[in-house]
Amino acid sequence: MATAQEIKTDERRHHHRGRRGSRRSSRKQDEDDESPALQSVHDIIAEMRRLPSGPEWSKRDRRHSEPFHQHDEASVHPLVPAPPQVKHEKGHLSMPKRVRSQSLPGQLNHSSKPPVNESATARRALYPTHLPVPDAIHLVQTRQLFSGVLSVDRQDSSDAHVACEELESDIYIYGSRNRNRALDGDHVAIELVDVDTMLSEKAYKKQARRRSSLATATLHPIPEDGIPPMAVPEDMRRPTYCGKVVCILERPKRMLFSGTLSLERPSSVAPVGLQPQHQKPSIIWFVPADKRLPLVAVPVKYAPYGFVKYHEEFRHRIFIGSIQRWPATSLHPFGTIEREIGYMGELGVHSQALMADHHLKDNTEFTDGVLKSAAAVDPVNNGKRLDLRHLNIFSVEKDRLIDHGFSIQVLEKEDLIEIGVHAVDLACLVRPNTLLDREARERAVTVQLVERQIPMFPSTFTQTHAELTPGVDRAALSVLCRVTRSGGKLMHSWIGKTIIKPGQHLQNNNVDQSMLDICKVLQTKRLKEGGSSLATSCRQFQLSDNGYPQSITRVDCDDNDVAVLLQEAIILCGQEVGQKITSRLSEHALLYRQEPRRTDTQTTQKRNNWSMYFCSGTVDIVRYRHHAYAAPLYTVFAEPLHKYACLAVQRQLHMALKGDKDIKDNEQVRKGSEAIEKLARHCNAKETAKDTVYEQSVALYTTAFIYRQCLDTPDGSIIRSATVVSLQPPHSITLLIPEYAMEKEIHLLSTEALHAVHYDPATNTMELVWRSTTSLLPTESAESELVLTVEQESNHYQSSTVGCLSNVSICISADIKLIRPALDIQLVNPFQ
Repeated sequence: MATAQEIKTDERRHHHRGRRGSRRSSRKQDEDDESPALQSVHDIIAEMRRLPSGPEWSKRDRRHSEPFHQHDEASVHPLVPAPPQVKHEKGHLSMPKRVRSQSLPGQLNHSSKPPVNESATARRALYPTHLPVPDAIHLVQTRQLFSGVLSVDRQDSSDAHVACEELESDIYIYGSRNRNRALDGDHVAIELVDVDTMLSEKAYKKQARRRSSLATATLHPIPEDGIPPMAVPEDMRRPTYCGKVVCILERPKRMLFSGTLSLERPSSVAPVGLQPQHQKPSIIWFVPADKRLPLVAVPVKYAPYGFVKYHEEFRHRIFIGSIQRWPATSLHPFGTIEREIGYMGELGVHSQALMADHHLKDNTEFTDGVLKSAAAVDPVNNGKRLDLRHLNIFSVEKDRLIDHGFSIQVLEKEDLIEIGVHAVDLACLVRPNTLLDREARERAVTVQLVERQIPMFPSTFTQTHAELTPGVDRAALSVLCRVTRSGGKLMHSWIGKTIIKPGQHLQNNNVDQSMLDICKVLQTKRLKEGGSSLATSCRQFQLSDNGYPQSITRVDCDDNDVAVLLQEAIILCGQEVGQKITSRLSEHALLYRQEPRRTDTQTTQKRNNWSMYFCSGTVDIVRYRHHAYAAPLYTVFAEPLHKYACLAVQRQLHMALKGDKDIKDNEQVRKGSEAIEKLARHCNAKETAKDTVYEQSVALYTTAFIYRQCLDTPDGSIIRSATVVSLQPPHSITLLIPEYAMEKEIHLLSTEALHAVHYDPATNTMELVWRSTTSLLPTESAESELVLTVEQESNHYQSSTVGCLSNVSICISADIKLIRPALDIQLVNPFQ
């Protein structure tokens, strides 16, 4: 029989696993049968119990996030050469360098040395070990690995892809293990794997998921051969490349997310005896609104006051959280709660959540240090600038900061027209690495929401120094282009630093007709060369005093709209600026390009062909082209108050206008093209987020407007007419709802009265099979063209056919008291 001393010793030996008393032996028997989710919860609790709570914290060695056995000689990545064995002299201690934890956002651990305490991290690793960042960068440069920005599919978070410039294709990644703790937007290093192997893994896991779902529904186990294999959809193309993440090279700053809090792990039953109800839990769960993100385990000390006792009262509150670290032994990352932003259903709260989910700063106030830096801006020396104050420089009035203007001169003798684009010279005002510059770089864009604008610079600075104000002298960078009247052929251009005096901000109908005529000539020329139309449509809202929308108006622009035509002058001058900086900074120029339209080869979704910034030294010259602008080489420079990339280009333009000595001594040139490419990735991410946030802000206010209409109906829904814009086989269509100026894709099988959908590729139509309660043949409705052909089927099923431009009736309901306000749109059964 064991003595009391032996029992105490045994309890101390197993203290780190959280086993005590009589439960130690029972849990030991189930240890090998633990699921990854249960093992992760055990690991989280063990991590919490190992946290020091006294003055010994300052003396404690850093807690590594990787298990000890992941760093032994047998686990070294095959592409990384093994480190040489160094024999130390007796008595010599080699202490590991103290660095920050690898899993902190934006602060990746470059050290691959093993942790000191092996017993504290002895659990089995659920994810592969990340390569050290320097090794991964070297392998990328030697093309043994490939890099790109990770994008997780919004419909199925198991699917992800990385757009790879070197392969000129996407790399498909399936599953969270192959994604290896990388999040959407991370810049990652990828190791290619066999395509068939990954597709087989995907098929097996989906089959297992179906089998598990059937077993849960029938309460009986389903054998592996009990269900037929899943067929691969016809429109699911075979990926060209497959891979897995081996290193997170860079993570965006301010990785904040909106979500809700839960006392227990969602979608699972807490193991019996894991956290007894009479004990205070060690962790709570942060549930992100973005389903592409994992559940986050949060120490209970970060929980809001009263949450553990009254957690049900927090169900409809939205919080902002962040991920701090993600050990390889944990199924879920660890994080904190930053703040609470409010209740679901409040439009202001949802707007803040949108900004947080896209990692954009959501405050118009600036710190005292930034304001002091803005106030310390040196006055501009106008003596070395060309005086263009005699020109009639105008701008078009918009609901935004005005940072560029236009001018036009007709040269009768040469039969030429001189077009001028004059952008405020922000590069001479904002010096690099000042607090003002750092804040602008972090924000990178001016964000426009439906109800407000979040600027990139303090309003006091823009009003005093930067914004074009009628009658006030401004330092500018001007581009003057002389083109022929008839064909718009460029004959001569000039770029330089100027001083201008802007005129009045004009309405669209007051712009000089000669300016519109020459822009129309340039537009026709560009379209003939393969460019795309720049006309767009948008929704405008009239808001009430309480912030809710009162009306929605669709504004359609065509190719003859004034704003669209003036864009032609900016495109022409942007090409000249691109040529100028590339001629002097051939390997370091920040340029702007756009790939031709294409469909994603990995999934059925269509990829947005957004324009993107890039460094001229990292992309082949044949890929410089901006296809929408029909420009072989292009860059931006005219909107420095809205895009930090324009400010960076203006600084490069200043260098190009100077001598070779100034270029060689410039800090950006000394750092190499990688610094410019890093800036390009940052600007790309921020501008993509800005566009997405605006689209979602418009959708939010449209949902709120419909929600108010639904409150006035007995059943909480409204009937409207819509037009089928396109078909997305096998089960989706895109509808245009004219009353709300909105296009919406709907999944047909979500309609309750719809039994089946059959797509006919020969006629590009869909046959809709409806459940009918009557056996009589209905007549075609005068209000809807949905019923094109009708036939009586057995079992009271009736069918109709829809195609492009068919008119249908839809039933709409809205719910804004969700973490993500949503619309429910269903087709109306024409037979009822």
